[in-house]
Amino acid sequence: EKVKSRYCRSCLVPFLFLYLTIRRILNSETWRKSFLAPAPIHQDEMAIWIVTVVLKLARLASNALLLLESQRLILALLKPATHTAIEKAEGNLFGHIRSNVTHLWVPIGKYKIHTLIATSSPHSDITLEHDSHTNHYRSSQDTVPRRSADVPIHAQRGGKIVPLQDLAIVMLHGHSMSAAFFYRNFDHFTDMGFKVYAPDLLGWARSSRPAFQGDQPEHTVQFFVDSFTLWVEELNLKAIFLIGHSLGAYIAYEYASRYPAKVKHLTLITPAAITNKVSVHRALYFSLTPQRMARRLGLFALLFFFGKYPRGLEPYTRHGIREYAWLLSAQHGDGSGDLAFSNMIQWVSPWEAHCRRPFMDIIRPLPMPVCLIGATRDAL
Repeated sequence: EKVKSRYCRSCLVPFLFLYLTIRRILNSETWRKSFLAPAPIHQDEMAIWIVTVVLKLARLASNALLLLESQRLILALLKPATHTAIEKAEGNLFGHIRSNVTHLWVPIGKYKIHTLIATSSPHSDITLEHDSHTNHYRSSQDTVPRRSADVPIHAQRGGKIVPLQDLAIVMLHGHSMSAAFFYRNFDHFTDMGFKVYAPDLLGWARSSRPAFQGDQPEHTVQFFVDSFTLWVEELNLKAIFLIGHSLGAYIAYEYASRYPAKVKHLTLITPAAITNKVSVHRALYFSLTPQRMARRLGLFALLFFFGKYPRGLEPYTRHGIREYAWLLSAQHGDGSGDLAFSNMIQWVSPWEAHCRRPFMDIIRPLPMPVCLIGATRDAL
């Protein structure tokens, strides 16, 4: 409700006033006489034609402006991307899993990081038994008969019983996503005895959205990695199993390379910005960003989004994930995390773009085990 009222005050009213002012000026006799009164230059047919074209273009622009702002207001009234709507859509996702999910807003300076903490029970008393022969951990509550019940770990050896709080998995989401996108993975990890921490990266989803200031790729890395470092310190996480997807994988590698002692195991799922070469459509995606299009185009963007991901297309529409993704993109406010990452794209020409700090240029051997996961059609 606050978003809608703020939108009406800050956007529609000034543009409506501008539109009415322009229409009144164009229809006034004073305007017409000043341009069409007998005078040496206005008697020229070319001058009259130019003035006519300018008047028509101004009227067309004012009508287009009113149409654009009107449909944005209609969308804000019919499908508001408020914090309440996002929270409801997020809760709907968690209704389909067994894990207990709690929300935590972690302060980092003057900003806050929204964090999901998933556990198998309200009490963190589950233990994992280590098999020294297979180097695997198995949950002391082996309730889920599936192949993924074992987790290969190479950081510790010996027949130890490891408390749950010492086995923390941290999951970093990708571009245009949030921590809740991992919801279908929570049960697998918590059933093994892990405690899952999944933050919304700074500038994304329900975390604070500070304005990004910088023009170098190093500024982008600093924006994300520094805030994540403060988040880890605030939660006092010692040795973590770090998992990152896409943009989150890029950040996870940067963090692990800076603080290797704090990472037991690193998993990188299709890291973003793999090579210097970027396809034009991917460059447009990261430069214009879905968030920018959703905020500017309103109903047009909504129709395009729902056309791209129709109801019958799994898994994009399962459990309301499509509506949740739209609400995240359509949040009111200026760009933050999306603008930070768009800084990584450099356009060489209208038909060619490069990544300014590709993953393959910075990757180096790390002291902890690293698992790279890719699919047949991704850049990795």
